[in-house]
Amino acid sequence: MKADISFETKCIAYLCARSEHEKQPRLAPATGFFWRHGGKTYLVTNRHVVTGRYANNQPLKDGFDPLFLDAHFYQKSGQARQGYTPVELKRIRKTLYKNCEPDWIEHPDDRNFDVVAIELCESLDVYAVNDKEQHDEIWLEAGADCFVVGYPERLTGPALTPIWKRA
Repeated sequence: MKADISFETKCIAYLCARSEHEKQPRLAPATGFFWRHGGKTYLVTNRHVVTGRYANNQPLKDGFDPLFLDAHFYQKSGQARQGYTPVELKRIRKTLYKNCEPDWIEHPDDRNFDVVAIELCESLDVYAVNDKEQHDEIWLEAGADCFVVGYPERLTGPALTPIWKRA
């Protein structure tokens, strides 16, 4: 079956922060996206997703200290044919700590920026947001349409695609 999935949709990853607790594993869904910089690929998400904490270091309501991050995303799988590039849904697990230290990059002023970048060492053929040339001239004004793409409240579209919300 062929389906037309937008470039932006393929850049988004469904994330699940995980804890391997002795009694019961804890899970927390989230959204991320891919970005390339300096020949490396990064998964970008919110800081509270990987720490389970607010900026003041207090635990989130129902929060926990995640040890792993599972990322579900679309990866290229073959050559383009008749204008379509085959994709497959893939999952990777990223360990969030290396030698007991966080294995992510965050803004030096981490208390005011709820964002981290996680370097992906795997050779993944992902769609990164900045892979697409942006030639559009965008005129922003009050009342202009904006779209937010992600997985709010554990919601997904068909085949684990993200939800697009017009704002």
